[in-house]
Amino acid sequence: MIDAVDLSRCRVLLVDDARSSLDVLVEALQGHHLLSVALDGESALRSIAHAPPDLVLLDLMMPRLDGYEVCKRLREQPATRDLPVIFLSALGEAKSKARGFEAGGTDYITKPFEAVEVRARVRSLLKGKMYQDSVRANLESELRVAQEIQRGMVPKDFANLGSGLPIDVHALLEPAKEVGGDLYDVFPLGGGRLCIVLGDVSGKGIPAALFMAITATLLRSTARHVQRPEEILSHVNQELSRDNPTSMFVTLFCAVLDTSTGLVSYASGGHTSPVLVRPGQPPQLLADGRGTGTVIGIQPGLIFEPREVHLQSGDSLFLYTDGVTEAFDPDHECFGEERLLLALGEIAPTSREMVERVLAAVRKFARGAPQSDDIALLALRFQPAAELRLALRSTLTDVVRGYEAVQDFLAERGAPADAVHDLALAVEEVLSNLVRHGYAGTEGPIGLRVVVEAFAVTIEVRERGIHFDPRLAEPPRLEVPLDERAAGELGIHLIKNATDSIEYQRDGDENLLTLVRDLNRQPPEE
Repeated sequence: MIDAVDLSRCRVLLVDDARSSLDVLVEALQGHHLLSVALDGESALRSIAHAPPDLVLLDLMMPRLDGYEVCKRLREQPATRDLPVIFLSALGEAKSKARGFEAGGTDYITKPFEAVEVRARVRSLLKGKMYQDSVRANLESELRVAQEIQRGMVPKDFANLGSGLPIDVHALLEPAKEVGGDLYDVFPLGGGRLCIVLGDVSGKGIPAALFMAITATLLRSTARHVQRPEEILSHVNQELSRDNPTSMFVTLFCAVLDTSTGLVSYASGGHTSPVLVRPGQPPQLLADGRGTGTVIGIQPGLIFEPREVHLQSGDSLFLYTDGVTEAFDPDHECFGEERLLLALGEIAPTSREMVERVLAAVRKFARGAPQSDDIALLALRFQPAAELRLALRSTLTDVVRGYEAVQDFLAERGAPADAVHDLALAVEEVLSNLVRHGYAGTEGPIGLRVVVEAFAVTIEVRERGIHFDPRLAEPPRLEVPLDERAAGELGIHLIKNATDSIEYQRDGDENLLTLVRDLNRQPPEE
């Protein structure tokens, strides 16, 4: 219930170049509302930009910037689009009033003013505005709740999913409105198999969000019993088509990845073609000129074509909705597939960075233009454990050989550049210390093993030199001359900085040194 106390807190801006008119308005409204005044259109616009009022009483006939233009500019700005404007004019002709309403005026008062009429019209519009503001606030609150529910339906943290599986996954959802119709999901099917889906519901807003929720629920429940992508899409299409009075539809890409082999079985229901990102090769659209199938939810009985692709170590699948390729800049140019492939051309060290790079490229291209459609992005990198084994000798020649082999091995498997650099140097330091100190000038065997997994690199060094635990080494004393420092002091410090954990054990007559580097570790800021 809106009462007089509420309305007395409302601020009314009076705009008129005639002080006599302002005096009449102030006398009529003083004590009923908070008042401020402006003597011309430019001053009024500055005042409104600084502190928008709840209502404007605006004279039509003013020099330089008349009331029509002032109102037009207010209607062009989101912050003042719905601001109530009462036009003031000595003109009573219908044509003048019609022009005022076309400019965006809410009401009209003709001079000379009657105080009772002014108060009544102002009070009526303020009540309407307060009611509208209350409804809008409630709607925004409900939309925030709906947004939280929708975001809760899509996974945000894939750490547990990737635990024990050779994958790195990251995804992002950016609705064009508070809620939208894009969806993604990644969930296990058992036996090291994963279901990966990404879709785009027709339309935006609450209707699309509701259809998205139904689709996401159907996908999960169907995949528990049907594990071929084309059969999953057929079942979901059948269910959505059965009772769809609004004729909404959804485009869907569905895939099943066997993490033990890298085989991806997939099918498309009218969705944009995912991109295969393979190290050393240009990114490639999976559709590659072939059709992307028929949209889901309109026609029952559809059959979807099964397809396959075999992922190699380091390969990534990048899935997206057309909110990416159909993003527009202020000149109405489309982002398109070519720019997407270009953004994916430089191999990102993690799936998170791949997603962030594409989103940043879209934002940069749009140059502040409003987001035209919902955006969903999902990147999945296949990273089966890869192993390098080298049998070396404690010679300077094999130090170089080990350094180069580790550097090439890590780079070929898509490890971040800083990790490649740091770990190659760490291996060089370990081998150099063994040549100089571990074997004390004699030649002995060194076994080097490097294992690259989804999120970490493990390096093992086995040798038969002197017993030495590098974990016990003191920090380097930089103020002490080089010839007075302990053997390998700086090298050990470098190794510790390059890795996240160091383990050492004496196994019979062998030393075993184990170094681990987290591939998600962020490089230090410069």
